[in-house]
Amino acid sequence: LPERQRTMRAAVAWSYDLLTIEEQALFRRLAAFADGFDLAAAGAVAATEDAAGFSVIAGVAALVEKSLLLRVAAAGDEPRFAMLQTVREYGLEQLAAGGEAVAVQRLLAAHFLRFAEDAEPALWGPDPRRALERLGAEHDNLRAALAWTADGPEPGWCLRLAAALWPFWRLRFFPKEGRRWLERALAGSADAPVGLRARAVLGAGTLAWAQSDFDDARRMLEEAGGAYRAVGDAWGSGQVELALGRLAWDQDDTERAWSCFSRALDLFRGQDAGPGMAQSLHGLALVAQKRGEHDRAEALFEEALDRWRANGHGWGLACCIPGHLADGARARGDLERAAGLYRDGLATCVEQEDVENVRWIVIGLAAIAAERRQAEQAARLLGIVEALGERLEARPMPAELADAARADAAARRQLDPGRYEAAKAAGRAVPLRQVAVEAQRAEPVRPDDPGVEREAAASGEALTSRELEVLRLVASGRTDRQIAEALYLSPRTVNHHVAGLLAKLGVRGRTAAVAAARAADLLPPEPATDG
Repeated sequence: LPERQRTMRAAVAWSYDLLTIEEQALFRRLAAFADGFDLAAAGAVAATEDAAGFSVIAGVAALVEKSLLLRVAAAGDEPRFAMLQTVREYGLEQLAAGGEAVAVQRLLAAHFLRFAEDAEPALWGPDPRRALERLGAEHDNLRAALAWTADGPEPGWCLRLAAALWPFWRLRFFPKEGRRWLERALAGSADAPVGLRARAVLGAGTLAWAQSDFDDARRMLEEAGGAYRAVGDAWGSGQVELALGRLAWDQDDTERAWSCFSRALDLFRGQDAGPGMAQSLHGLALVAQKRGEHDRAEALFEEALDRWRANGHGWGLACCIPGHLADGARARGDLERAAGLYRDGLATCVEQEDVENVRWIVIGLAAIAAERRQAEQAARLLGIVEALGERLEARPMPAELADAARADAAARRQLDPGRYEAAKAAGRAVPLRQVAVEAQRAEPVRPDDPGVEREAAASGEALTSRELEVLRLVASGRTDRQIAEALYLSPRTVNHHVAGLLAKLGVRGRTAAVAAARAADLLPPEPATDG
């Protein structure tokens, strides 16, 4: 070892020797965590008969005081701790020397199995963000638990863990990794209960679809469907029909997609499963839209929205359906409405770090910019798409690829190579949290809209039609939450619109915005008061 590492190792050994026997045992066990831990996890691996009466909280505090543990940043309220790599390596050596490694790995795997199975229901619920955040913080520890259970004495645990985690891998877009773990777990668990295997195969098939591996996706989804029917699980059968419908839709097989989504709707209606019914209606709307039946599609989207709203699912209400309505508006040539709908969904997608849907919506905005001959903005948006693609493990779906290719070809035709590359580079540099702000530039108000003044008072930059709607409601004295309810948006989306119109009007507050808008004839004059 280099001199510096030998010196540091000697310092760690010296600190370790100064610990009490109980603190030494805790230190060794905490070294088993691949990427830090919270106090609940620390308690799980420290729970032995020898540790009876020992305070894990006090032990962790002692290790922090002696610089053997560090308190690290955590997304939630729970404190989190970690070891420097050299410190951890020493701890693992001591763990192995004491013959404790297998027992501690078993405790760690059992803890993270419970952790994942407890978190899974929230991933199917109305707001999965907290569960996604917690699972994301433990992703490396979960990987270590998967590896140990796959190769160790509990292969059934590996299948349970992978089956619980696949919705996380789908929502956070780790299809390649998730599918690999699921297939490995399935290969080692041939005798597992049919229902558990069905969940895992459904997950593997869904992740194969996310990778555009359509043949394997269909094979696995049909296997999962047979297993769910064998055990009489109507909810699982409905999920399989939804997945098969999405697969058929992506392959432009609208007849098969309609049949799958219709069967899913019947299955979920039989259970009064609101979220499943909303997803089924959503799928039927997509099929109608692809067939060019736009009125029927909008009616189905509205029915799906009602279902999402009744179940409190912000994803369907605030993100996905506005984006699909935007696709329909763009197909009919209503670029103004399409851009507004895309941007309404984009703010929520960014807030939820839903990178997959952010990419889809930004592609739509790039297509609109290209059609409006806003080549530089189209190139910037396509740069954002490229950067987002580097965070994902799969390419866009075929329709998105076609839209992006057309927008890219238009931008290249309209710009010289230097300006095109500069715009793409600028887009690639936009961080995720700023994507919604960047998209504000993609939607000027059309000059033929009746009754709208086109120039903002201070900057001369156009207000969008949605910003004008929000401005009118601001002038009426409504709060962001009241505006969100009136326009069927999320409060965060309304906040983005308010910030945008304040910036364009060159003012800092709502009262000043209303005054500036009236001075520019964007709003009618304030009614005169008697007396």
